Parts: sequence; C-alpha cells; structure tokens
Amino acid sequence: MNLKLIVPTATALLALTACGAQAPVAAQAPVAKTFTMSGRVMVTYSKDDLNVFVVTGSILDGTGDVALRKEGSDCTSTVGYEDVSSGTQVTVTDERGTVIGASALSAGAFVTEAASGLTRHACVFKFTVANAPSGRKFYGVAVSHRGIAQFTPNEAKAPVLTLGS
Repeated sequence: MNLKLIVPTATALLALTACGAQAPVAAQAPVAKTFTMSGRVMVTYSKDDLNVFVVTGSILDGTGDVALRKEGSDCTSTVGYEDVSSGTQVTVTDERGTVIGASALSAGAFVTEAASGLTRHACVFKFTVANAPSGRKFYGVAVSHRGIAQFTPNEAKAPVLTLGS
C-alpha cells in the first residue's frame, strides 16, 4: 500500500464531505398573521314592530306595561329585513375588494339596550370569521345584499352593524 497516495486522497474526501454538510437550509415562508373577527348584526324594531313581533305571553305584565320578549330569547328580523336571518351569508373584503373571509349569521337573540337616554329593542345575529388576514387598511363587511360597511383594523375585531330604525 502506498501511504503517499492514501493520506492526500483521504484528506480530499473529508474536505468534500464537510462542504456537503454545510449546504444551505431551505428558507421557510413567513407565517401570515391572522385574527378572528367576532361580529354582530343588530336589526332594531320600530315601535309598530314591537306590537307585532316582540310581545309575547300575556299582553300586560304585572305593572300594566306591555310584556316584552325576554332578553336572549329567539327572534327574527323585522319587516323589510327578512333576508337577515340565521344562515344569511356574511362576506369580508379588504381595501381592494378582495374577499378575504366569509361566515353565516347565527340564530337571532332578542336584546334591549339603553343608550343616550333611548331604549331600543333589537334582534342580534352573531357571526365569526376565523383566520382573517391582519394588516389590511380597512375591512368591508357585507350581510346579504345590504352593501358593505367599512371598519378600521381595530373595529374589525368586533364589528357591529345596525339595521332598522
């Protein structure tokens, strides 16, 4: 065996093996940031609608007032908003009009809210859009054929759309 040939050959093989071990690692794609949009659509009742849709049970309660539906009970939209109901499509778009998410409305729940000295009664439908992409200038939310309401990124986390009087 010729040692003069073995040592240089072995050294060359080790050098080549070491170079192969330092091959670049494949670059990983950046993870897109998303958020969950938890919104609600409020369909308010007019005074006339209260007489038709909201009164339940006996006409008068213990104080002589009209007995309104209990908070959280099932409800439906009011006249003129029949297209807003459980299962109605909700579409979310970005500032370019590109659809970036979709959902459907849940069943309606009756609520009474007091604001600015006024009491209003409404049927509230909730929706959730998971994995909405972050970083948009604004977010558009459309319910049925009702047009697009625009929200800032902060507002888009919990948007509220109000329909009715």
